Amino acid sequence: MVWPKHVLKVVLLAMVLYGSVQTGEMAWALGDLGMGTMAWLNFVAILLLTKPALKVLKDYEKQKKEGKDPVFNPADIGLEDADFWENEFLGPETDKKQSISS
Repeated sequence: MVWPKHVLKVVLLAMVLYGSVQTGEMAWALGDLGMGTMAWLNFVAILLLTKPALKVLKDYEKQKKEGKDPVFNPADIGLEDADFWENEFLGPETDKKQSISS
């Protein structure tokens, strides 16, 4: 989709225009508001990713304890919708069913 990029460009241009005609205090206040919003969004993302991250860490530690060279496989920990790891990382030359099930 191309339209979100265009919308973002227009919003960014409007923000630059608005910031250029306002006082420096207002520009800093808007910057602080943007940084605060970004921090809260990151905090929410961390909370949402805690459970899967702990599963991955436990799988890693288990593989290290078994003396293996740890390899991430989302199917081993029940992680769903890991498209990159299931499709691109395993590669077309790999038998995906064998790699995911083993």
